[in-house]
Amino acid sequence: MLNKGVKEFDRNLREEELLSSSVEAAKIKLTTGSSSLHKAIFTKPTSETATYFAEKTRGLINAKSFSLVHGQGKNVDIVKDVINLLPIHWICHIVSGQKPWGSLP
Repeated sequence: MLNKGVKEFDRNLREEELLSSSVEAAKIKLTTGSSSLHKAIFTKPTSETATYFAEKTRGLINAKSFSLVHGQGKNVDIVKDVINLLPIHWICHIVSGQKPWGSLP
């Protein structure tokens, strides 16, 4: 029984250390800058980036749109649910190391 507890403690400690090192790596990347992030923000957009923004915009509009009580047509809070979220999604893809034209939405 004691051996099982020690093994579980060791496993939890390793998981915590792994999480801690991952968090530290992310902090360093965010605070010291990332060449891929800098490049993505300060270079001329490519057609792939434009395609990402177009498709992601469509995806967010579809995902966030809703019908009112009578159900005629759909509505979306374009600023809250699309314009404010779109750059956040894009930056998250860049920071995570994924290409911004990856899986949508």
